[in-house]
Amino acid sequence: MNFKELPKKLFEVCDFRKNEQGETMLYSYESKLENRDVIIVCSLTDFNIPHDFKVVNKAIEATNRLCNDTLKIEVDENTYHAKSSKGSYKVGLVNSIGFQPPKVEYLKTVNTHLNLLLKATEYVGIKNNRPILRGVQVDFNGNIIATDGYRIYINKVADFNNQGITIPTSFIKVVKDNFADTDEIELSISNKFVKASQGNISIIGNLYEGNYPNLEKILNNATQIGLKDINKGELIEALDYLKYIVNDSKDKVNYLIFKDNLLTIKAQSTFETSYDLGLEDSQICMQASYLLEALKVFDEDTLKCSCNSGDVKSLMSLCNNANEYVILMCIRID
Repeated sequence: MNFKELPKKLFEVCDFRKNEQGETMLYSYESKLENRDVIIVCSLTDFNIPHDFKVVNKAIEATNRLCNDTLKIEVDENTYHAKSSKGSYKVGLVNSIGFQPPKVEYLKTVNTHLNLLLKATEYVGIKNNRPILRGVQVDFNGNIIATDGYRIYINKVADFNNQGITIPTSFIKVVKDNFADTDEIELSISNKFVKASQGNISIIGNLYEGNYPNLEKILNNATQIGLKDINKGELIEALDYLKYIVNDSKDKVNYLIFKDNLLTIKAQSTFETSYDLGLEDSQICMQASYLLEALKVFDEDTLKCSCNSGDVKSLMSLCNNANEYVILMCIRID
């Protein structure tokens, strides 16, 4: 048995069980999480076990260090014993009664990109009072959306679909740890679970329940006055220069103001300085860190920018030519 076929990273506890087809399955999960948000499942077709048992992750790590062509695993009622020409490892077993793997009937598949899901996790409201905002929304057309209530990330690949799933960030990070060699992934979904698979490894996670906010109207409002080209490098350089001046005066950068064709950076004191950005008809302000973080999302040198100081909501939208958007909630200046 080559344990190198196991996932790159496992949780604290590993259960070995036979499924209904008689295959040996490894289930890895974090025992401290009562609802076990994410479970790693691995099929071990040539590993025959006499009964179900449980070991800690350290036992699997020790086995991997012994791994070679002559690795032998012996399991009895009380002991897990891994042996090879490099040495051996033995540990007592714990009965695995109490853990029940989820039995799921998957109803639909959605194709998406892992790197875009990872970008979206940066905009999730981890401590938000609404659980639905602690995850990344993927609708059934493949659009990706995340928001913390102040910033919105959208990757629009098709028309918005009012049906979709909200995936916990913990699931996305486990997929990243174990599927690092791939970008495009297929997600199988049911009413309560989502599954990503690669080879003999599957990762199953709970979905957040509830209705995700409809952000299509906000996207339309953010771009309705037209998008203007800006140079990302020049803007970052201007922000860094303005921060340097503020920091040199021992004042902390507080917020940015877009007004009368100027970007103004203000400190907590009365200090301020301006830079000509070339954005007209903009009378909004925002946290400086929000804009800097938003610019880092994009790889392109030239971005499109829109500032909308409407009566109800003030928005700033950044996007590239691939319909990837970051929308920042702003304060209107009267």
